[in-house]
Amino acid sequence: MLNHILDILDIDYSKNIPTGREVRKNLPSTKRGFTLIELLAIMFIIILLVGILVPALTTFQRNALRSKSFATINIIDGACKYYYDDFGDYPPSHINNNVYQNWSDSGSWYGGQLIVLFLTGYAPDIETKGDPFGDNDNKSIIEDDGKDGFGFRLARRGKVYGPYNGTEKLEVKKVFVVDDIEYTKPPFFADAFGGNILYYKFDKENSTYYSSDNLGDTVIKNAGGNGPNPSTTPSIDINYYAKNSANKYYRTDFILISKGANRKITSTNIGWDPPREGDSDDITNFFTQ
Repeated sequence: MLNHILDILDIDYSKNIPTGREVRKNLPSTKRGFTLIELLAIMFIIILLVGILVPALTTFQRNALRSKSFATINIIDGACKYYYDDFGDYPPSHINNNVYQNWSDSGSWYGGQLIVLFLTGYAPDIETKGDPFGDNDNKSIIEDDGKDGFGFRLARRGKVYGPYNGTEKLEVKKVFVVDDIEYTKPPFFADAFGGNILYYKFDKENSTYYSSDNLGDTVIKNAGGNGPNPSTTPSIDINYYAKNSANKYYRTDFILISKGANRKITSTNIGWDPPREGDSDDITNFFTQ
């Protein structure tokens, strides 16, 4: 009876009835891509997120580098105080050629270079055993003592093994680039922005700092490594820089400064922002905002 009905309906019952999966496979596809409006909306959201996140990341990175730079300044500041404990004075920021007669280029070194030399160690000569304030008759403070590493100093409290406060571990900057040409100079301590840190010692006898302590080398000047310069427009004297709006010195022992994030590779004073004028991003040991 069933076969008779199937014959009437002309159904070939010998063939397998297709499964649900096979039926769905043969149906027309309903997949489609994004519309132009949808793509534009996605792109707009991505651009919006980038616009929000990138400045935040840049600010975070800048603040991290500022914190690292301040930490470096604090290490150098502490090293100068340890040095004072030994010698009763802070390292010089300029050299008296009458004292170091055998150091032919001593007068051209910046305070920022001298601080590296005096804090990280130099080879003491036989007569003074490294005391920079001793009688150096025709001797050089960079004369070899025949020993590897840092030589000892004969300070007021006895032999002191340098360097001071871990300053030998700090990064230094000694390559300056002018017109794509690299020049190697005696090293400066470096801030986290790739700039050089400058050092000025206060002259208590004359109650002043000296701008000339970090000026004069043409290569360093053209590479933007000079300190504030009173003879450049706009004029900035280090004594103006080191005073607050009430015309009082922030410190009367020594100061450490660098240009910070907005350092400019220029021979002008661009990049130096006296703290007294507000909104300064310079790194110093007297103004930490």
